[in-house]
Formats: sequence, C-alpha cells, structure tokens
Amino acid sequence: MKTVVKTQRCRRGHAGVEWPSVRELEAGCAALAAAVPGFAYGGCQFTLLSCHADRMPAGTVIKPHRHSYYEAILILAGTGHDAAALGRPLESGTLQLHGPGDLHAWSAPRSALLRLGWCFEVQPAVPARLPGAWPVNPEIDRDLQALLAEAASALPGRRERLAARLVLLLAPALARLDLPERPGPAVSPATAPRASGIASFVERFLADNLAEPLTLEDVAAQLNLSVPTLTRRFRQETGESVMARLQGLRLRHAADLLRAGAASVKEVGAAVGIPAPSYFCRCFRRAFGQSPRRFTGAGE
Repeated sequence: MKTVVKTQRCRRGHAGVEWPSVRELEAGCAALAAAVPGFAYGGCQFTLLSCHADRMPAGTVIKPHRHSYYEAILILAGTGHDAAALGRPLESGTLQLHGPGDLHAWSAPRSALLRLGWCFEVQPAVPARLPGAWPVNPEIDRDLQALLAEAASALPGRRERLAARLVLLLAPALARLDLPERPGPAVSPATAPRASGIASFVERFLADNLAEPLTLEDVAAQLNLSVPTLTRRFRQETGESVMARLQGLRLRHAADLLRAGAASVKEVGAAVGIPAPSYFCRCFRRAFGQSPRRFTGAGE
C-alpha cells in the first residue's frame, strides 16, 4: 500500500547532497522523457515508456509483482529493503534493474525513500541477469545533477547529450543486460511511441499481474499517483473503473485458458487471480452468460 504524506521530507542523499523537491524532479523527468523517447545502446534499441520521481513515506510496502517491460530504479535518499530477489538494503546511489517477468518487491520500513524510475522496452529483448548485489553508482551526485541541468537547458545538441547522460547514469544497471554489442539503429523522434495517457500503462501493469491480489493502492503506487487521482484519470480516459477493467481482463484471459483446455476450472481461476471456485464461476457466468464448464462444452 502506498500512503501519501505531503509533509514528510526525504531529500538528503549520497554524501549529504540535498536533492530538489519531488515536483522539481518530476519536471526534470518530464523534460527528459519528452526529449529522449529512445536511444540505441549495446546493439539494442531502447524505448522509454515512462520516467518518474517519487517519495515513499516510512512504512511503504510494494507487494511482489512483475512487468512485461524493463524497470530501472535509482535510490536518491533514505533506506529501503529489497523484499524479493536479494533481500538486501537499498541505500542512496543503489541502482536496480528488473527485467520482464522478474518478480520483485520492496519496502521502506524505517525511513522515507526518494527514488527515480525509468520503464523501457528493449529490442531485441535480452535477458537481465540477477547480480550478487545491486550496483551503487559512486558518481550518482555528479551524473544526476548533470542530467537534470541538461534537461532544463535549451542549447543545440541537447537531445544527444541527454541520451548520453542517461546512459552514463544507468550504466551500472545496464551492465546486467546480455547486450549483443553490435551497432543498433538510432531512434527517430518522429516515430518513437509516446504515452498519451495513463490507461495503456495501467492496463499493461494489470495484464502483467492478473494472478496477483491487486488493490487500487498497488496500481496507484506503480504510477506514483494517489488512489483518487488514478481513479479519476483512468475513468476519464476509459469510462470505467480500474478494478472493473482488471476484472474484465481476468475473465477474458480465463476464457482463453478454458478454450485451450489445458487446465481445470479451479486452476484457471487461480491463474487469473480469482482463486475461490464458486466466486470465479459466478463472475464468469455474469460475464459470459454461462458457467465455465458449459463454456468448455463439458456441461454442468
């Protein structure tokens, strides 16, 4: 669950550096995402899906979840705990990289945590190795401050310098990727995909985690939004609630699994996050007008 505490401050990080406010960091993230929709590195094409800053108050817990995209996280200030893969502290300067399908979770049990995050796709897709310990960028202060200053500038060549500074900042995390090390194509800003709202990103997160017991708080935490803001914006873009969309995705996937005939009704329900068979059958009947067994042709 993500709790928003507006009065809590957590801005002093590595070597006592005082970072900008979350609002200022978000402005830098927005400028970066607008200027650098993607870049070529190590023989692969990187497409930036989102860039965000957030301050998680003490007591925040992000439950285990997965993504179908890559996610890089940089800890700026505070101390957290990796609750999944490595089970180690997350301190200022720590860089994490989660590949598609990697189960991960973390918490900030004793202190607030200030983070920057980047979500991106990589073509061709490459595996992300799990390190013995998350890398720490010893030049985090210099590299990030240079990136933020470049994002706020308007000098010629800004786009190329921003891409280079972003790669420099993320290099310790990108070292986890099994890159092919051959020249990759450059990104065309005119054709690079850009997010037009939050709905597509929310749907992707939901589809990646259908089997998990997701709450609105879990989804809001992934987008660095409060629950009311997430609810309002998603309904504005789609005309329905987040949880209604989640239920629809679950039941459509359940129908696909039942058609495939490789799993029982109970197994299908568990696979789509509705583990109670009786409740799953009621939901399925409301959605499709027939029971799961009749849907598969097995009869009642």
